[in-house]
Amino acid sequence: MAFFSIITPVYNNSKSIGNTISSILAQNFEDWELILVDDGSKDNLLAALEPFLGDVRIKLLEQENKGVARARNNGVAKATGNFITFLDSDDEVETNWLKDFKELIEQAANIGYVSCGFFRNGKKTLPKLNKAISPAKYASLAGTFALRKDIFLEIGGYDDVLKQSENWEMTARALEYCKNNNLAIAHTDNLNFNYENYPTAAQTRLRDEYRGDATYHLYKKYLNGGVLHFRKDDLLLSSAVNYTRAGKFKKSRKVFYENFKKNPSPGSFLKLILFKIPFLRRKKWMR
Repeated sequence: MAFFSIITPVYNNSKSIGNTISSILAQNFEDWELILVDDGSKDNLLAALEPFLGDVRIKLLEQENKGVARARNNGVAKATGNFITFLDSDDEVETNWLKDFKELIEQAANIGYVSCGFFRNGKKTLPKLNKAISPAKYASLAGTFALRKDIFLEIGGYDDVLKQSENWEMTARALEYCKNNNLAIAHTDNLNFNYENYPTAAQTRLRDEYRGDATYHLYKKYLNGGVLHFRKDDLLLSSAVNYTRAGKFKKSRKVFYENFKKNPSPGSFLKLILFKIPFLRRKKWMR
């Protein structure tokens, strides 16, 4: 049994996965296991993994292409660690990543969730406070947090409908659980995770469509209660805007109308009018 179980979904990332694994092997805290979940890759992944699979701490699972949330859930199902963390297959961590998490865990008698600072496209980013979700500062990007495995299982893991916003939504439920059960939440400002993402225009449009799907799903999920109920109106509007940015105007029109019906106001009416005028729509929302 390892102290930390690291779950890494992999989909067609044979070129970057070696750097990700190497950053884990360089950790100065060694009581970990790495569970790689191949999400139906079509590239030369096995050849890229072969140099690493001789390490008994590294395990490989395979599944049909079901998405990152399902892959993470399946990885946790095989995890032996009391604490779990998630790292994507194109990201890297600093050598103190797990050591700093372990030190945070040892500082409190009953701790449920720990997180760290990180670089986002070279910009320093620190854990922040959102009192509607957590009484303490936290980060929620995959690679910036670790939590007790039993908490993850108790809250039902990732919502595998989501292709975007899945970390934000799952960690909100985990932090709510910690708050309701008097479990400590701790963070370090040490910048132990490096996140770089420079999407192409086509990737950005697809991401926006997935965000439109995700925020509409979460609007429905939290319409009548739950940890993100306070964001329900924002979620609905966000869905409309993201569909617009993705060029999915039929979907965005439907959601803008729904937003006006649910929240009739001069502001929601104005947004509906702006959407209907292509020039203003482009100026207001298009990237």
